[in-house]
Amino acid sequence: MIEENNALAVATIMVVPLVRYLSQIVDHKWLKRAHIVSMPLMLISALASYSRGALIAMTMMGLFLWLKSKSKLSMALGIIVLATVGFNFMPDAWFDRMDTLKTYDEDASALGRLNSWTFAYKYALDHPFLGGGFTIFDDTSLYHKYAPNPDQHVNAHSNYFQVLAMHGFVGLGLYLLCIFVAFRSGSWVIRNTRGREDLNWARELAAMTQVSIIGYATGGAFLNLAYYDLFWHIAAFLIILRLIVEKKLAEQVSESPAIQSEPEKSVQARPKRSFLRADAKK
Repeated sequence: MIEENNALAVATIMVVPLVRYLSQIVDHKWLKRAHIVSMPLMLISALASYSRGALIAMTMMGLFLWLKSKSKLSMALGIIVLATVGFNFMPDAWFDRMDTLKTYDEDASALGRLNSWTFAYKYALDHPFLGGGFTIFDDTSLYHKYAPNPDQHVNAHSNYFQVLAMHGFVGLGLYLLCIFVAFRSGSWVIRNTRGREDLNWARELAAMTQVSIIGYATGGAFLNLAYYDLFWHIAAFLIILRLIVEKKLAEQVSESPAIQSEPEKSVQARPKRSFLRADAKK
């Protein structure tokens, strides 16, 4: 599913935030260094794929990290340094490829995407509830009815139009709901573990998986990765993580009468540093 260069690039940058999380919880110093070194290498490899979608996804991930960072100046400087180093590795052909973002109306690949998106949208208007099924883009006869250019047969080149054509507006709504619920589960974990050192591992995992979702959601706007299993694994991580945090918070409230009377004050006053590594390793 990710053998094509654009898909591999997006899959790679989705892993980078997870590696960042692992670098924070691993104890062995050489493993920690290996994780830290691997992150810029993965980003450079994604850039070297010549994928315009990956470049947009990395830009949005960097913007999201900057907005969420407590030290915006340090984060901005770090992003600038990484971008400068990465761009210095790229040949002139890479910059020529990225420049086509400005002249998409002259690029054959971009025009093919627009043709497929129009086809998907018009077909969904006629089949709003169930769509055309998983093989809709293989039926070339439908292009003569719904596509602006009936002779240009390409796949959806977008998670959203892929789901729209296959499953209609109802399916697209459910797909977007899955992304929203996963992302909001991460926000809930971050909000409810703030100031809790014993649950710091959960807060960091939630934050990094959210960054990964940003990369998937933006990069997937130009690729067929609606069913890529890594995203669905990440969505499961976040939902299960919320359940674990809810259980931990409920257990601590029930253990002490003092916590029952003053839950917020007592919970924050009892950090458990030893709990961090144990749960993180699990």
